[in-house]
Amino acid sequence: MRTVFLTALATSLAVPPFLLGQTPDDSEWNHFSTEARLSFNIRARFQNVGGVGSVPPPAPSSGGAADRTYGDGFVKVDSSGNQGGLTWNWGYKNNSQVPGNDTVQFHTSSLTGVTTSRRDDPSLGFELGYVRDFGHERWGNWGLKTAFAYNTIRLEDRQGYSVDVSQVTDSYPLNGLLAPLAPYNGAFQGPGIAIGSTPTRSSQTTPRGAQISGSRSVDADLYQLHLGPDAKYWISDRLSLEVSAGLALGIIDSTLSYSESIATSDSTRSISGGHQGTGILPGVYVEAELNYRFWRSASVFGGVGFEYLGTFNQSAGPRSVQLDLSETVIGLAGLRWSF
Repeated sequence: MRTVFLTALATSLAVPPFLLGQTPDDSEWNHFSTEARLSFNIRARFQNVGGVGSVPPPAPSSGGAADRTYGDGFVKVDSSGNQGGLTWNWGYKNNSQVPGNDTVQFHTSSLTGVTTSRRDDPSLGFELGYVRDFGHERWGNWGLKTAFAYNTIRLEDRQGYSVDVSQVTDSYPLNGLLAPLAPYNGAFQGPGIAIGSTPTRSSQTTPRGAQISGSRSVDADLYQLHLGPDAKYWISDRLSLEVSAGLALGIIDSTLSYSESIATSDSTRSISGGHQGTGILPGVYVEAELNYRFWRSASVFGGVGFEYLGTFNQSAGPRSVQLDLSETVIGLAGLRWSF
């Protein structure tokens, strides 16, 4: 008799509850959970780093009756309409722009930016979830999960870069006159020293001609809503495997900022800026976790998840960033209460 009792007891403990035709507690249809989340593989692509675009003035083929502005001066139409192909409405900044007393040279430069990528591992967050069971089967439970999740995202790039410098040089004839000492600014009404108003143009590119230092960063708050079916498979009376998948909706509030120093062979300047933007990101999610019931209706769990929310693009002046949330891998752990 004792042997039979011990055998029956051991069998009841060893056989999973779904083989016995019931879940551990068939009266529990509501499940609340709170969990900590570590999100991996969130990436940011900072674009046009170091890039400074300057549109060249009208080409010489546009003729002499055109306004042209440069990084170190200007040549514009005067009150006579540049009669005779001359203008006194011009100005320049540096004496070095008159290399041989026969021409005045003006310059426009642009820098070709680079793209760099940074990844935030991990991004910290949490989730509050609720599962309502719709059915209790021999193998376990099934129902609908709704959840709210939140993640902080911060990615920063402080690396230095070398970028190419493209320079356009326009030369205007002095026609035998002596240029006034720099800095000089003529006027529309004149009169003044008149130079030829049609330039001769040349251009060149200096590889790695500018050095970029400083930082650029993106700080974002990501709010997420999850909705989808949920299924729980009971392995034993305390251990279960739970799987959920469905729709995800992300709402992102992001700030892009940058502060850079640009050094070339003849000058150094600083630029900075920022932009705050929001966006809505639809997607999908899937999660799998192991639950262990340690006391009455309380369980601890841990698992992994995957979420797709696409990409979010943001610009601040000449800088832009693409935040990639298309391959987010999530590690999660938390507590669950059932009733």
